Amino acid sequence: MPERHKTIKKHALNATQKYLKLDKVLLYAFIVPVVLLVLGFRLNVVFVANEWQLDALSIIDLVRTQVAYYLCLIFWVAIMLLNSAKFRRTCRVLSFLVFAYWVFVDVNSTVTIALTGAYAPVNVWYYMILGAGNMTISMAAFKFLTVFMFPVLFVSLPMLKWSFSGISPVSCKSTGNYLKLIGILILLATLPPLNDKIQRTQITPALVYQIGYELFGSDIPSKDEFELSQQADLKKLSLEQKDQHHMPINLVVIVLETTRAMSVGHLNPEANGITPFIDSLAKQSLVAERAYAVVPHTSKALTAINCGIEPFFKHPIFESHFGVPINCLPKLLTEQGYKTAFFQSPTEHFENRRGLVDHFGYEEFYSMENFSIEGYEVVNYFGYEDDVMLEPSKKWLLQQTGPFFAFYLTGATHHPYWNASRYGINNYVDGDSAWDKELNQYLNAVNHTDHFVENIINQYKELGLYENTVFLITGDHGESIYQHARYQHNFNVYQESLWVPLIVHGPKFVPHRKISAPVSHLDIVPTLVDILGFTANKTMPGKSLHKKVIAEHPAFASCWYDEWCLSRVDTRYKYIYNFDEGAEELYDLEVDFAEKNNLAKQFPDIVKKYRRQVLTRYWQNITLYDQYYTSLSEDYYAELPKTVSTKMKLLTREDFFEL
Repeated sequence: MPERHKTIKKHALNATQKYLKLDKVLLYAFIVPVVLLVLGFRLNVVFVANEWQLDALSIIDLVRTQVAYYLCLIFWVAIMLLNSAKFRRTCRVLSFLVFAYWVFVDVNSTVTIALTGAYAPVNVWYYMILGAGNMTISMAAFKFLTVFMFPVLFVSLPMLKWSFSGISPVSCKSTGNYLKLIGILILLATLPPLNDKIQRTQITPALVYQIGYELFGSDIPSKDEFELSQQADLKKLSLEQKDQHHMPINLVVIVLETTRAMSVGHLNPEANGITPFIDSLAKQSLVAERAYAVVPHTSKALTAINCGIEPFFKHPIFESHFGVPINCLPKLLTEQGYKTAFFQSPTEHFENRRGLVDHFGYEEFYSMENFSIEGYEVVNYFGYEDDVMLEPSKKWLLQQTGPFFAFYLTGATHHPYWNASRYGINNYVDGDSAWDKELNQYLNAVNHTDHFVENIINQYKELGLYENTVFLITGDHGESIYQHARYQHNFNVYQESLWVPLIVHGPKFVPHRKISAPVSHLDIVPTLVDILGFTANKTMPGKSLHKKVIAEHPAFASCWYDEWCLSRVDTRYKYIYNFDEGAEELYDLEVDFAEKNNLAKQFPDIVKKYRRQVLTRYWQNITLYDQYYTSLSEDYYAELPKTVSTKMKLLTREDFFEL
């Protein structure tokens, strides 16, 4: 062999050895440590989320799925980097991009578990990105890129490498072993949990869960298995006065953002002192001791409260773009000569709130953008403290010469509960843990909201409007703060998320009494119609609480996330149907109000009966809205981006990281 060829061969061999060394350094000094770091982060978050109370089977499930999942990633990168002299730079770049995407998704999902206790489904990712900025990609394309792109690259890239390099994986012993290991690891990572009590969105790797859900969906029975009743055309709903000589009564509805009943003193003695004004008001009011939200999410709850109908049991807020298949209370009262206005302390751009309020039929809408914010503090990432509404409210009330309906939506109690300094910070919780501090911030936010309620009612007294006004005060939903390994509210229907305060106050019009039977937000509209002296020409879904005798009906609810969970609660039992999230649940609230002891396996007949009821209710809702929205737009899901108004600028606090 000529000397020149020997020299070239020597340089090529040296270069290849350098490449191999670099590949090993990349794999062992970067890829493996990062994977171990992410794995440790994930395990720690899940243990903390469950308060370190997982049993042996749960721990086995968790370790088995996560370790197998991340080892699979390491071996895949090894296949891409090693045993190939051709296209080495390309292999590095592609393997690094896939690796970075994998790590990003898992870190993001782990953070979501830390903040909420569960994953956010892909359609929620899509909706959040729409709200954060402009994006023209469709939901289908987004799902493909975020969920299906990874398995496509996972399979295709090694095949392309072997094709271009001329190396057969069968002939390469190390690669063949890696492939066998990957097959075993994929099986270990995707097998269902041994313990059916554990929440799958905590132990199943994020991409595995999302891919499985998108490919196979949930195990919900088809709607053809249920007898669905024909529903009345509530777009023809209207009101008539019972007594033509009846003096019109003003109406005020105050919705307390993220305010759970267990943090309100008149419903829970352990919360005494947190809401002193509301508690004093309750002593002179109609009090529903067990009121429930229909969906634990603000925009959905506003639909039930304003319209007396269940919101669409689908994510996100289609109601803000298409409206609802019923004439809502603001529209009904406007037709009776009332002036109507909606006030909220948050921004109008969050979930296209202006669009939602317009569909309800309010004549005027006031949000953060309409207020003078000088002297007021930021309390969360989309709004200021609630007292910012006081001056605009006063200005509007001074303009009224006839009956009116004013609606106030607070915001101070929404996560992350950045407490304003106006009313001081109290110590409601003993302990120095992160959860104790967060709970204390939340309870202080509830206390600050109580001050706003006192301020707004005093405003009505000062303006001489109090005596002729009925006030309804309720929470839009509750909040989980480390109960049931869940945080915040969108995706669980436990008592802490659904049970809300509900009082109706009007000394001249509403006698003081307590209702112990379960009621829901659906009962608000018929109750107010009754108190205000009207009758409806059609039967509404809810029942009036103003009657002396109230027939007991179960209260139904749905999670905000698509096909996540449903519930039914009556005087004694609470039933929860989990779609693909976990086992069915049944609790005896007479002895287990905290929902700790699941009786589902002990009472299969009750579970079977309640399962059919909640699924019938679910399909009734889906069918109603699907028919209504299809009549407005044949492919209404394609208009999902229109449910988001414009890009929302998130607010910040200087002391955010100190909190």
